[in-house]
Amino acid sequence: MMKFSKWIYIVLVALVAIPSCTSTTKLSSTNLASIYNWSDEKFNPQYIVYHDNDSSSSLYFRFNSEELTYRMTDATKPAEAKIKINYTLYDSFESEIIKDSLTSYLIENSSANDPNYITGRIDIKVKRDQRYVLRIITADIYGGKESEQFINVTKLDLLTRQNYLVTDTSGTPIFGSYINQSQEVLVHFNHIRFKELEIRGYNREFKLAPPPFATYTPKPFLYEAENISYAKLTNGIAKITMPANGFIHLIADKDSRKGITLYTYPEHFPAFGTNERMIEPLRYITSKKEYQELTENPELKRALDQFWIENATNPERAKELIKHFYNRIEYANIYFSSFDEGWRTDRGMAYLIFGPPNAIYKTSSAESWVYGEDNNYMSVNFVFSKVINPFSDNDYRLNRSSIYKSHWYRAVDSWRQGRVFLNN
Repeated sequence: MMKFSKWIYIVLVALVAIPSCTSTTKLSSTNLASIYNWSDEKFNPQYIVYHDNDSSSSLYFRFNSEELTYRMTDATKPAEAKIKINYTLYDSFESEIIKDSLTSYLIENSSANDPNYITGRIDIKVKRDQRYVLRIITADIYGGKESEQFINVTKLDLLTRQNYLVTDTSGTPIFGSYINQSQEVLVHFNHIRFKELEIRGYNREFKLAPPPFATYTPKPFLYEAENISYAKLTNGIAKITMPANGFIHLIADKDSRKGITLYTYPEHFPAFGTNERMIEPLRYITSKKEYQELTENPELKRALDQFWIENATNPERAKELIKHFYNRIEYANIYFSSFDEGWRTDRGMAYLIFGPPNAIYKTSSAESWVYGEDNNYMSVNFVFSKVINPFSDNDYRLNRSSIYKSHWYRAVDSWRQGRVFLNN
C-alpha cells in the first residue's frame, strides 16, 4: 500500500538522444516473451506516457522501493539503489529505424522514512501527427534484475488517450487504467479550448472467453452509454468520482469517440478475494454439470477446497495447484485487462491454462504466442489480432481453430490430474 511518493526528475543522462539510425533486428522478429513473464524476483516498474502539450511529452515512472537492491557505497552515507532506464523509440514494430534513444541513471538513497514508491518523469521526444513504439528496458544495477516493456505512443491529435493524465487528489499519477470503486481522481487535460469533459458510463457484462477451438461470433459493443454526465475543466483539471461498477469513457469533443477510459473492478483486483469469485475461473477446467454444482453449493469454501483436493489427491499438492492457478489469474489481470478483467479475455484464457508462452512476436496488429520451440510442428501457436475500439489499446481476439482442441484438453487434463500445466 502506498504511503506517499517521492518525486524524482531524471537529470543524470549517460547517453543523450541519438538521431535516427537503422536497427539490426526488427522488433517484430524478436522474441518478446519476457513482457508477460511476471518477475519472481519482483522487479516490476510501471510507466505511462502523457503529452503535456503539442511540443512536450513525458514518460512517467514508478518503482517500488521494496523491490530495489540497496548497497553501501560510502560508510558515511545511507545505502543506495541504482536504476538504469533505457528507452528506444521506433516508428512501429515492423520498422528498422530507431527514431530516438536515451539512457538515464537514477540513484535512490535509502532512509528510515523512505516511501514505498518512487515516482518521477523523463522527457521524451515525440512529434505531432505521429505514432511510435516505445521500448523501455529497466535494470536494477545492484540486484542484477531487468524488466522490458513496450508502450504504443500516439500523438495524432489532441483527443487521444495519452493527452490525459489521471492522478490522485494529491497530484500523484495513477499507473494503469483500473481505479478503486468510488475513488476521487483528477483528470488533467491541458487544451484551453475545451471547458468540460463528457463522462459516458457503461456497466456491461461480457461473456467468458470460450476455448480456443470453439467457433462463435462476438456481439458488437453498443457505444450508447447507460448514463452521461459532465465534469468542468478548471485550469485544465477535472475532478471525477469513479463509479461503483463498470467503466467510464471521458471525451473532450462530443463529436468524437476519442478519449480515455477508466475502469473499476471488484475489490482485491487484480487478485481474487472471495470464494464466489475464486470459483468463476474453474469454468475453464470443469464440465458444465460440475461447475453448476460448485456454484450452487451453499458451502462455497468447502466445495472449492474439496474440488482442488480431489484433483490433487492431497492437501499439500492442492495448495501448490491453487497457488499457480490464481497467480496466473492475477498476472493475466495485470497484463490483459481493459473493459473486462484480463483473465476473462482470449489472451487471459490462454495464459491461465497454458501459462506464459515460450515466445511472443508482436506486430502493430497482432501477437503470436508460441508454446514449445519455434518452427516445430509439435508446438502450439496462438495468433491474437488487435481489435480497434475507442475504449482500449489492449483488446486482442484469438484466431480460433479446431486444431487447438487436443492441446486444450491435454492442458485441462493436466490440471485435473493435479499437475500445473507447463508446455515447454
